[in-house]
Amino acid sequence: MVNEKFRKALQNYYEEIEEDLPILFDGHAYDNSIVGITEDGRAVYDYHKMVEEFMKDEDCDETDAMEWIDYNTIRSLGYACNGRVDKQPIIISISVDDIMERG
Repeated sequence: MVNEKFRKALQNYYEEIEEDLPILFDGHAYDNSIVGITEDGRAVYDYHKMVEEFMKDEDCDETDAMEWIDYNTIRSLGYACNGRVDKQPIIISISVDDIMERG
């Protein structure tokens, strides 16, 4: 889901530092799954948070959410960024939180 408050804050921040905004997912935006921005301005998403967000937004089970994200989001990264691999979002599959929960 698009988080308007987050997007406005991000836009204000990047205007202040006079840099281009990172490329974010549109359509099914996953804004609440963003865990950071890299030094070179790429958005970083947590895959498991994306799955949870999709399940909640679309009222579906985990398998359907994972299949949709894998096929329609991850597979289309190059298209979404007009071939700008250096600007495409990064999706991590294991986070520090995941590691801590398992440890």
